[in-house]
Amino acid sequence: MTAGADLLLAAGGDERIRLDPVTRRNRYGTTVTPCPGEIFLSSSTASTITPQAHRAVELAWAALSADSSAGYQGIDAWFESLRARLLALFGIAGGNVVLTGSGTEAELTALAIARSVAGGPLTNIVLAPAETGSGVLRAAAGAYFLDSTPFGEARRAGHRLNGWEGADIATVKIEIRDSQGDLRAAAGVDAEARLYAAAALQAGRSVLLHLLQTSKTGQSGLTAATASEILAMAPDRVVIIADCCQLRCSRERVQQLLQRGFMVAITGSKFFAGPPFSGALFLPPQILRRIGQLALPAGLAEYSSRLDWPDDLQAQTPLRWANEANLGLGLRWVAALSEMERFFAAPCALRARVLAHFEQAVRRRAEGMRSLCEISDEPHSFREEPSSILSFVMAHRDGAAFSAAETALVHARLRLPCAPSMAGSPALLRTFHLGQSVAIGPRTVLRACASAPMISEMVERVEQGESLEAAFASLEGNLDALFEKWRWLMGQISVQRDAALSASGDLERAI
Repeated sequence: MTAGADLLLAAGGDERIRLDPVTRRNRYGTTVTPCPGEIFLSSSTASTITPQAHRAVELAWAALSADSSAGYQGIDAWFESLRARLLALFGIAGGNVVLTGSGTEAELTALAIARSVAGGPLTNIVLAPAETGSGVLRAAAGAYFLDSTPFGEARRAGHRLNGWEGADIATVKIEIRDSQGDLRAAAGVDAEARLYAAAALQAGRSVLLHLLQTSKTGQSGLTAATASEILAMAPDRVVIIADCCQLRCSRERVQQLLQRGFMVAITGSKFFAGPPFSGALFLPPQILRRIGQLALPAGLAEYSSRLDWPDDLQAQTPLRWANEANLGLGLRWVAALSEMERFFAAPCALRARVLAHFEQAVRRRAEGMRSLCEISDEPHSFREEPSSILSFVMAHRDGAAFSAAETALVHARLRLPCAPSMAGSPALLRTFHLGQSVAIGPRTVLRACASAPMISEMVERVEQGESLEAAFASLEGNLDALFEKWRWLMGQISVQRDAALSASGDLERAI
């Protein structure tokens, strides 16, 4: 029975979560069963399921299997219970939520809803696609973003979804950084959004406008006040979606955005470290009231199943669903919800203390490495809350930054034990997961990230009587080992680079 649940955790998602038959890992390097010997500081990308979340999945699957006689009626009620739990955590009165496989799939769903309520040709204004997801711009244009879909169909990335082949959908992107990777002023981002939205509306087009709550590097883009101002320009032709997929904000923040009339996209697989993929799109009552008939394209049924949608929205679309239920998606949400409810049960002030301790512990070790520089866009003293994503660029001994390829190599080698013959320290034999490399202007960073399960564990230990320092002792040791291995790998790559540069110089002199 457990094996069946584990298989489902990697099913009903696209090629990114399919398990390698040899390693039993997906392309993120995570598994469908807990890995207690590995250190996960990678929640900005993906994490392996925690023991608590895995137990929740086992119990849910056992209950579903025992109630198999109920058929789809029982599964329907189960999916409705998942939506009810999400609404209890983040929703507002009169709102509802649609389950999606990932944040990128939430973009397709949001686009379909926006076209249904706003009508006509549509301009989709996307914030910082390089810091949200590699497939977002394709999805924002109504296109397949990979060569396969969650239910196994082979498609060509970049081609329009079936049913949207002739749709008039234009995309515009607004960057939150300049060409050097420095964060732009919020006023400039807001002004650009106003300009693009006004131009689209004047041309007779509808607008889907993104607000970015938290990017891959912990940054935001477009203020909520400006988004509301743009919505007020043409309430019947503008739809706002807040990208909260990293979910590194408070529940109150999500609810405030919904109260403004914005759709909100979240995932359970980033900060809350559920197994990838588990996404959701919250719909405020203002949007639900605008829906007459949902004009969903046929291609959306290649990403979404009937039970991902609430009953009342199912009744508002003529779409023929190819799949009744995505059990893998449901079980991934069981895992994420178990960690969400655990996290929010803890005192807010204590959670903040734990996160601040993590931030200081990581930063203290990074500052001890002269070849590691944190990319921070504002003085730490100006921050209103601790950072849960810390981004670092690496430098060679001559000061040159590590290239994108070199950064990716460090990331990959941190996930692999070094050969015993090379390992002069136990730290080099250990496995560490960091957030995938991200380009920030000409530089490439790696990210060390806190996760909700990590914070919850520390909070629980403090509540059981341990001091914060004692609760953190194990993690402090893991961070010491991480930075030791990180430093060693950087040194090895720098030596190889210097040797290659020297050999190249010798060749040039000989010529």
